[in-house]
Amino acid sequence: MIDSILIVFDDNTNSDLALDAGFSLGHAHHAEIHVLAVSELAERWRVSLGEIVDDKTIRDYLFERRREAVRAKSKAHNWPEVDVIVRSGVSFVEVIHAALEVNADIIVQASHTEEETGLFFTSADWHLMRKSPIPVMIVKEAWPIAPSRILAAVDVLDKDAGDFDRKILALAGVLANGSGSELVVLTAWSLEGESAVRNSPWFKAEQATIDDALAAIGVRAEKRLAELEDWFKGTFPNVSTRWIASKGNARDVIPAAVEEHAADLVVVGTVGRTGIPGLMIGNTSETILSKIRRPVVTLKPDAFVSPAVLQDK
Repeated sequence: MIDSILIVFDDNTNSDLALDAGFSLGHAHHAEIHVLAVSELAERWRVSLGEIVDDKTIRDYLFERRREAVRAKSKAHNWPEVDVIVRSGVSFVEVIHAALEVNADIIVQASHTEEETGLFFTSADWHLMRKSPIPVMIVKEAWPIAPSRILAAVDVLDKDAGDFDRKILALAGVLANGSGSELVVLTAWSLEGESAVRNSPWFKAEQATIDDALAAIGVRAEKRLAELEDWFKGTFPNVSTRWIASKGNARDVIPAAVEEHAADLVVVGTVGRTGIPGLMIGNTSETILSKIRRPVVTLKPDAFVSPAVLQDK
């Protein structure tokens, strides 16, 4: 269920994109909306104007301006009553803290896209995606009234990812059910080192043996995907789904599938593999996300502990 949504109102992004997406989600799921505005000017003005105006006056002035701006935009989105939170500090830290305080089920933020470099994610986006224990939706373009197709990526061959795959699909199912979207569930499978074994003189494996090993992996991927499909259909019987096990590296398969299936939204898990609490986003996930030109939702396993939370202890 999505009962509580935190929208990030950020002067450094096109916040209307985040508001559009956040309020659309709010309407679809009858959720409570919270809007967080982080004022970066407060600290800078304190330094430059500290000898002229006291800190409280500076903060009160800037915070009230933020509240007024958020309320005006909220009314324009036909959502007159909204909980407005204004903070100063490091943006991603304040976002995570606020999301935990309001028990947000998802954070919605516009991408800090850099037009000069063409980057769709900047360091500010990566900080939040890497360190948030709560699912994060990053919106890069105008949000449709309702997404017609959502793509969720799972890793069925990871023996430790069963619970995480179900968590990814549970969120994707909730999003698809709320918007009436079709859901495409994709897993990529491959035999790591296949090319080297086939082509290098160092290895003496027979081609037929390699083919058999590859086929066995494909069968295992199909079987585990079918098991997930059975679980999902019992949980979300009304969601239209397609289930695809595609041979190839996830770094290539997932971005290509997003384009092929014209997905309006992508749901993907992000996790590091060393077992260190608070570890940054996995390299594979980061490479995949860098190639996707659609709004994305990233989420972590239940065991993930945010460094933004750890530093408070």
